[in-house]
Amino acid sequence: MRHDLNFTEIVHLTPELLITFQEDAKRALVGDGSCSLDNVAISCFASELCSCNRNPQSLELSSLMDFPIRLVAVRENVFVGCVAAGPLRDVPNSLLRRVGCKSSDLFVVSLCVASDARNGGIGRLLLDGVRRAAPSSDLYLTTRKMSDGSDTALDQFHRERLIRQHRFYTSEGFVEKVCPDQAFRLYVWEKSSQNQNLFRAT
Repeated sequence: MRHDLNFTEIVHLTPELLITFQEDAKRALVGDGSCSLDNVAISCFASELCSCNRNPQSLELSSLMDFPIRLVAVRENVFVGCVAAGPLRDVPNSLLRRVGCKSSDLFVVSLCVASDARNGGIGRLLLDGVRRAAPSSDLYLTTRKMSDGSDTALDQFHRERLIRQHRFYTSEGFVEKVCPDQAFRLYVWEKSSQNQNLFRAT
């Protein structure tokens, strides 16, 4: 599976590519593993993990290997992004089994674009890769909310990032749904209303 956008390729993550890209992917996913403002600004998930007191070092590219759909974005042999998706029946997340979705629909995780490659359409290209891999499935994803009353600089940064995420996902056709777990925001992309855009020009 390959799609080009400004010399960017979307390819299936193999064990060989995992070895090649694991260090660059680690920097994109969680940076240096700290909760400093500089680090959360350049990494995809440090702000989310730090805001819920989880160790950012726990997230690595190898975690995508458990998913049947696992894609990396590569530009000139350099890692610039990733995403994974798998059937909801395989996701150990009870909240997704309480929203009336089919077990064959897909849960999307770890959508990440390296900081120096953002705002160039790579996130959209990665999501399109998932949609092309499973054109008959609805897609579900979640983002973690902030706790009420949180007002540290890190909390404020994560809150602003959630606003940007909401804008991006809704622009991609995802609709926010009522989530059984108030700690998360739930987004759904329904093939029945969106598949006319599945093979749009990039």
